[in-house]
Amino acid sequence: MIFNGWSHSGARSSIGARLAPRLDAWQSSLRQGPGAPLDPWLRPSAVFPPAMSLKRMIPLILLLTGAPISAQTARASAPESHQFDFWLGEWDVFDTQGKAGGHSRIDSIAEGRGLLENWTDAGGTTGKSLNVYNDAKRCWQQFWVGDGTPVLELSGGLVGESMVLSGSRAGKSGAPTVDRITWTPLADGAVRQHWELSSDGGKTWRDIFIGIYRHPAAH
Repeated sequence: MIFNGWSHSGARSSIGARLAPRLDAWQSSLRQGPGAPLDPWLRPSAVFPPAMSLKRMIPLILLLTGAPISAQTARASAPESHQFDFWLGEWDVFDTQGKAGGHSRIDSIAEGRGLLENWTDAGGTTGKSLNVYNDAKRCWQQFWVGDGTPVLELSGGLVGESMVLSGSRAGKSGAPTVDRITWTPLADGAVRQHWELSSDGGKTWRDIFIGIYRHPAAH
């Protein structure tokens, strides 16, 4: 590998030969104890020429220490990681009758790999959810925790233009309960959230929450 004019394999063998006397000098200084004069072999100028720039010293230091030299770049997020971006931003949330229900802020996190929901209802109750596209499982996942609400672990993905996530949990009676939440972007820039619940394995559903998210400047 060539890095900034240095050949990784050739320079390593050359540096290794030059490093041997420095190791001997270092061991000798240790035997003499504290206060011993610094052997010329251990002076920085013996390793790095005075005119060498910091930019050229870095790869040499890596070679001396045996550290691998490679171009470390962050792995790009999967395109699916942006399917939920329509939910990003500051929102005032209203019920279907136009009554204020709360406020939510959806932040992009981890270099666009996930969304963090910060919810506060009209009574001051708060909740948060972490939303991420799991590339290994090929699906979206949400983990919700709120004050006075059950913990939700949902998964799913896009259905048409809507994000649909669902998951099962134990209900109050201990019987399995299925939660399904659908987020749909609307033509006017708003987002409709529809939370449904089923106690019979998805045969029938009842509404838990229907909210319209609107940006504060849009109303």
